[in-house]
Amino acid sequence: MSFSSFFSRFRKPKAPEISITPSVTSSFSVVEVENKYATNQSVKDSPQTGHPKDNLNYYRYTGEALFLQTNRMRKVSADSFDVESAIDEIVSQGFDRDSVSVSPASFDSPTDGQIESMKGHGDYIPPNLSSIDASYLISRYMNDDPAPDVRLLEFATSRKIKLSYYIGSKELHDKIWKSLSQNEKFAFFLCCVSNDSSGDWCFGRWNEFLEKGKTLESDPKFMKSFKEHYNLGYFNGLEGTGRYRQRACYTIAKDNL
Repeated sequence: MSFSSFFSRFRKPKAPEISITPSVTSSFSVVEVENKYATNQSVKDSPQTGHPKDNLNYYRYTGEALFLQTNRMRKVSADSFDVESAIDEIVSQGFDRDSVSVSPASFDSPTDGQIESMKGHGDYIPPNLSSIDASYLISRYMNDDPAPDVRLLEFATSRKIKLSYYIGSKELHDKIWKSLSQNEKFAFFLCCVSNDSSGDWCFGRWNEFLEKGKTLESDPKFMKSFKEHYNLGYFNGLEGTGRYRQRACYTIAKDNL
């Protein structure tokens, strides 16, 4: 899959055109080093547009608004998936809605420390990288975290989970997990078992899995095994080994698919 087709699957509707500075400074060098990260399309290939939002699934909005408590204009900022949600967030902080004026803004460039950290490993540094992207990439390098499943990225975005497309598979799974309510955790586990056993996440059955989760929660055998499984610390612990498939929570969940 080419870089353009990969990222086009996640591209947000375009925000109003603004004059921005690319998120990477002119002195920021791209290190072309072939390694398992550099050859992975989801890491190596980044859009060349210079837009600060290309590698993130959300926008940063900045501007000003009237703070009601002091009746004075203040600078405001919000990270959100759309301008309406950004305004809602700003208003919730005590600002007058009618006074809010914001527009998309550039994300911060990588720090010198982040750049040196990446260069120190001899890793590939994509162009148009923000400091947020760099944090995710460094985490991937340090934790040997593989590229995530595209469908899992789409699921996270559908749930308004903010992330960089350079996130690793384990970190993505962890991020999703922490965003879920108790009952949603059971539904998501069913999705994980479904993907592991058949290659289909079955996210389209989410509401059905929420109902099935209520049954699983009332099963003592399932719950004991389920808690032990997730206490291992790697929430997507179904990959690469058969031992997880022998756990009671796995077999019971599979029987409920």
